[in-house]
Amino acid sequence: MAERCLREDQSDVAYRALRDGIRHGRFRPGQRLVETAIADEEGISRTPVRQALRRLEREGVVEIEKRRGARVRDLSPREISDLYEVRARLEGFACELAAERSTRADHVDLRRIAEAFEAAAGPDAERDDFARVREMNAALHRKISQAAGNPFIGTALEASLENPLVLRAYRGFNDEELARSTLFHHLIVEALCSGNGDRAGRLMTEHVLQARDVLVRASEDELARESA
Repeated sequence: MAERCLREDQSDVAYRALRDGIRHGRFRPGQRLVETAIADEEGISRTPVRQALRRLEREGVVEIEKRRGARVRDLSPREISDLYEVRARLEGFACELAAERSTRADHVDLRRIAEAFEAAAGPDAERDDFARVREMNAALHRKISQAAGNPFIGTALEASLENPLVLRAYRGFNDEELARSTLFHHLIVEALCSGNGDRAGRLMTEHVLQARDVLVRASEDELARESA
C-alpha cells in the first residue's frame, strides 16, 4: 500500500510539472515530451511520468502516438472556441441549478470569491503571471458548479477551467476585459443568490462567450507572430 501511495504521489509530481511547463511555455505546442528526460529532471522513475502523460492525454492536453511517444497538443483557435461554447452551455445550466439548490453559506463564499477576484484583477494589482486572477476565477466557477449539486457538471467543466493550453492565452486579457469579467462575476453571483436562475444562466453564458472571444483572438495573434 505504501509503495502504491508513493507511486501515485510521484505521478502527481510529474503531472503538475508537465502542466506548469505547458502553461508557462516551457513545453510548446507540438513539442515532444521525452519520458526519460522528464523523469531525470524530476528525480522520479519513468512509470509515474507515463501515468501523468496518460492523464494529460485524457484531458486533451497531450497526444500520444504509437512508437512516437507523447507531444503537447496544439489547440487551434477553432478548438478553443468549441471548448468554450460547450462550457458556456454547461455553466449556464449550473447557474440555473445553483440558484435553486445553493445555501446561504454558498452565497457567502460566492460573494467572498467574487470580491477576491476583483482585488486580483484591479488595475493596481500585481499580475506578473496572472496566477491570482486565474486562481480566483477558477474558484468562482468551481464554487458555482458545486453549489449546483450536480457532480457531473464539475467533472465536465474541469477540462476547460484548468486547461494549460488555454491558460497560456490568459495574458490576452487587458484591464478593460478584466474589469468586465469582474462586473459579470458580481452580476452572476447576485442573480444566483437572489434565486433568479434564468438571469444568472444568461449572464454566465454571455460571460463565458466573451472570454472565448478574447482567448481565440489571443491564440490567433500568437499564431500570427510565430508565422511572421
